[in-house]
Amino acid sequence: MDKNSELQEIARQLRELSARLEALIESEPAESAEVANIANIANIATEASPERPLMPLSLNDRYRFQREIFGGSAELLNAALEALAPMTSPGEVEDYFAARDFDLEAEAVKDFLRLATRRFDAHPPLIV
Repeated sequence: MDKNSELQEIARQLRELSARLEALIESEPAESAEVANIANIANIATEASPERPLMPLSLNDRYRFQREIFGGSAELLNAALEALAPMTSPGEVEDYFAARDFDLEAEAVKDFLRLATRRFDAHPPLIV
């Protein structure tokens, strides 16, 4: 399977999962805030173009970055992911982080930058 076909298949699967999450939000209102956050991530991911997919985050990475970089705020992490989505170069990502009060020496920030710049195939990660 070529890269574009694989990305399209993943996007299809994410759309299906997003629909399932929406159903959970409607059926389980007590847990809807966390489910809605996860559904939002799935929706953002399905909007990524195959040429420049969003950075992939495992659930473990998501909670780690949320806790260690964004002070436990899912909203701040989501805002950062949305801000990074349309960026077209590693320089834009670097400028985004430089404009904020992130500890660029922290391991979590370095890992986040690695993931955020990985989608730019022709460019090595900003921090190795």
